[in-house]
Parts: sequence; structure tokens; C-alpha cells
Amino acid sequence: MQLRKLLNFGSDSLAAAGARLVAVACLIVTTGIASRKMSPEEFGLWSVLVSLMFLSQLFDFGFRYGLGNRLAALSADPGAEQTRKKAFFSVFALQGVIALACAVLCLVLAPRIPWTRLFHIHEAGLSAYASLTLTLALVLMVLHLPFSLTSAVFYAYREIGLASILYGLQSLFLLAVFTACIFTVSFHETMTIYFVAFILTGLAITVFLLVRRRWTPSFAPLKQQADLLRSIARPSLEFFVLSISAALTATVGTILTGPVAGLKEAGDFSLVQRIFGLLVTVNLALMAPLGPAYTRHAHLNEWDTVREKLSLSIRRTWVLIFIVCGGILFALHAALIKLWA
Repeated sequence: MQLRKLLNFGSDSLAAAGARLVAVACLIVTTGIASRKMSPEEFGLWSVLVSLMFLSQLFDFGFRYGLGNRLAALSADPGAEQTRKKAFFSVFALQGVIALACAVLCLVLAPRIPWTRLFHIHEAGLSAYASLTLTLALVLMVLHLPFSLTSAVFYAYREIGLASILYGLQSLFLLAVFTACIFTVSFHETMTIYFVAFILTGLAITVFLLVRRRWTPSFAPLKQQADLLRSIARPSLEFFVLSISAALTATVGTILTGPVAGLKEAGDFSLVQRIFGLLVTVNLALMAPLGPAYTRHAHLNEWDTVREKLSLSIRRTWVLIFIVCGGILFALHAALIKLWA
């Protein structure tokens, strides 16, 4: 029985890792195309926007994690389907409010920022559209927030293989959209269409989830929603602090390189960062099933399984990724970047 559970965990981790690797591979191909088709400053701005896209998805204030944790705990009770549904739509409503508030802030504040001077933009064509491009991209990024909740639901219901397929298809679709646009329309239009496609794919996955779970949109009274959100607020906010700290460490280099040294250097920096960021991405993908699994097994009092999974992740997975694979990347990263971009 314990062996079967570990094998299930292994298959879930491999599925999650496969989806992340598809996403990384698509980003690598996208970056390779962008570095060849865009001017150096356009490529630098693209690199900044990609970093901001990843950063913006953390402004759910950790409630995606809180929702997943609550759904995983409720999965130990077969009769709690309506409670799970209410929890999802309560957090979905909160994310909708956050997304709209952030979008309004972006519309008000972003056009007032002197982007051309901030990023040392010298290309006349790019400087003319820099403010509009950044404003639209930021608005579209934050409007995606409600549609980012689907992963928490899939993982809580242990449908990790299905989630991996969907997010892999999303990455491939975004790659296809980017490739089609970069060869046919302007940089500004490419960025706008790309981030619109980002929202539309998130919406499509959300609709698929609702149909699959047979959940029709319905919202509990405001007091019930407030009580539920309050009950998961503390772990959610704690997770937000941890995740935003990690994300800033991962993305702030590219974002700050633009104002300090210019967009061309920001693009160069992002290439090096993404090579080594691959290790973190793979590790996060392999560990993704652990969160809901720990919660579920804890509620079922299966602590031996929790210990086995923790031991496997610390003693083997971490060493393989960061020591073995990290050493290989360190030795080959210069050649890989030259071949790539």
C-alpha cells in the first residue's frame, strides 16, 4: 500500500514536471525567436514583461494556495462537494475584485510613468508605443488572476495528469500565437495579442473545470464568503509573503536591469537567468503535488506517508536537481546561451 502511494506521488510529480518542462521549452523557443526577430531594446522590454507576467500572478495574496489547501482538506470528506464549490466561488469572487482594482490602478498610474526615460529607450518606434504597450500588458496580466485558480482545484482533486495536459496545451498555444504575430505584426500588436491570448486560455480552462465538476456559477451570501475567506486568510497571506519573496529574488534582476543599464542589458541578463531558472522550475514542478498530498494525508492521519515523501524530496530530488544538474548547467551555460540566442 505504501509503495503504491509513493508510485502515485511519483507519477503525479512527473506529470507536473512534464507540464512545467513543456512551458519552459515553449518559453525557450519563444525567447530564441524573439532574440532574432526583435531589436535589442524590444527584446529587453519583452524580457521585462515576461518577468512582470510571472510576478503579477502572485498578487492573489496567497488565496490560490489557501483555496487548494482547503479543498485538499475537504477531499477527505466525500460529502463536502457543495462546501468545495462555495469555497471556489468565494475565492474566485475575491480574485475578481483584486483583478479589477489592480487593473484600474494600472490604467491610472502606468501612463504617468516615464517609461522611455526609466528604461533608457533610444529607438524612436519603441519609445512612441512603450507607455501604451506596458499599460495594456499590465492590465491584461492582472485581469488573468481569477482564472489562475484552476490549478488549485485540479491538484486538490488529484487530477494532476489532466491539469498537466491542459497547461501544456496552453503553453503550446501561446507559443503558436507569439510565433504567428512576431512574423506578421508590430511589436506593440504582438504584445497585446499575446497577453489577450493568455487571458482567453485561462478562461477556457476555467470553463472546462466548471463543466467537468458540474459547478454552475453561484455565490454564497457575503457573510458566508467573508467567513470562509477569513478562515483561510492567515495561511494564505503567510504563503503570499514566502512566494513574493522568492518571486522577487527570481525576477527583480531582469526588471531592475532595465532602469539601471538599459533594455539591451536586461535582455542579456534574462538569458542567463532563465538558463539557471530551469532548475528551480523543475524542482517546483516535482514538488507541486506535495502541498495537497501533505494536507490530505495529515487529515487522514497517515503520517508515515508524509515522512516518506518528505524524505524522498530532500535526500534525492533536491540533490539530483541542484547538485548534479546544476553542475552540468554551470559547465555548459555559455555554450547553451550562444546556441540558443
